[in-house]
Amino acid sequence: MDYQTDKYRVSQEIPSQSDWDAFVGTLKDYSFLMSYAYSEFKRLRLGAKYKVSVVRRLPSKQLVGILPYAIINAKRGKLIEFRHAPIIDWGDSGFVEFILRYLKLLGKRNNVWMVRFSPYIKEETWNQIRGVLAVEMGNFKQATIHERDYERTAVLNLKGVTYKELFRRFARTHRKRIRRGKQMGFVVREYEHLSGEFNKFLDDIFYATVKRKGWTDYPRSYYTDFFRIFSKYKMVRFYTVYYKGKMIYGSLHTFYKNKALPLISGTHPDYLKLAPSYYFRGYLLERLIQEGIHTYDFGGIGPIKKGHPLYGVTTFKLGFGAKPVKYASTYDVIISPLAYLTRAYEVYESVTRGWYNVKEGIVKLLS
Repeated sequence: MDYQTDKYRVSQEIPSQSDWDAFVGTLKDYSFLMSYAYSEFKRLRLGAKYKVSVVRRLPSKQLVGILPYAIINAKRGKLIEFRHAPIIDWGDSGFVEFILRYLKLLGKRNNVWMVRFSPYIKEETWNQIRGVLAVEMGNFKQATIHERDYERTAVLNLKGVTYKELFRRFARTHRKRIRRGKQMGFVVREYEHLSGEFNKFLDDIFYATVKRKGWTDYPRSYYTDFFRIFSKYKMVRFYTVYYKGKMIYGSLHTFYKNKALPLISGTHPDYLKLAPSYYFRGYLLERLIQEGIHTYDFGGIGPIKKGHPLYGVTTFKLGFGAKPVKYASTYDVIISPLAYLTRAYEVYESVTRGWYNVKEGIVKLLS
């Protein structure tokens, strides 16, 4: 959808991979969801339902924004979804105001109930922007879906530190389990291209875990497509841990601009007591320091609150010395009153799964 003012022009256009990733590199915060590779993956998965537009400053035609989004028509409602996007400099309040107006227009022209976006910037920065754009934010509501875009994450800075120094910062339990894995002879193997080992991991470990815990997840083709596309750009690695000749653990990681992040991981159900994930993280962090990777993002965490579904995961990640980082929440631009049906359903789903309690759900619904 083309749109133009005296200062900016929005047009459907997919920048080259080099131009796309170079632009992302000018921003303070970034994630693999903002990469060209991820857009290629989503175009493969969604086809015509995935769109990419660019914003250029006039009259210079300088690239100042990339707008990748999916048009979703699901049982819970019809919406447009931006993940870690729009990809822009959120520090320019005048330009941000233009983008927010455009999101409303985009939603109306596509006849959706709402437009959902997750700006990938620190929460404190976003709160300052919200203060400046109070009028423009009038019909924006905090999304009712549970935090799935790494809004709350755990980040470990690896720059200028040795593994020996880092190891001393690990929680006592973590150090003990890493040493035990080494003593037991755990062996880590690494793969940069799709192989039978990855399919074996999906069958024997990942989907077995999904079934055991009653989760719902993406089909196999989602992960194999992801691996295939990201490997083209050397942005993915798959790791396994073997013990006595048997794969007992696997983990798929993304790499983007000096940042590593796990996408999916899992332990074989017969070897849960060996806790190979501890040994693997110790091995990986040492390897990343040797390679000069500056940041390890452990991915999503929850509040440090017993009983929360992510409590165990959160304490595991923070035990490696990672620091909690809060990014801006996901927001909904309300286009139609029908959006509240979607939001009410998401609150119900999240409360029943334990992501937040009834009171928190009502606050989210009415905020």
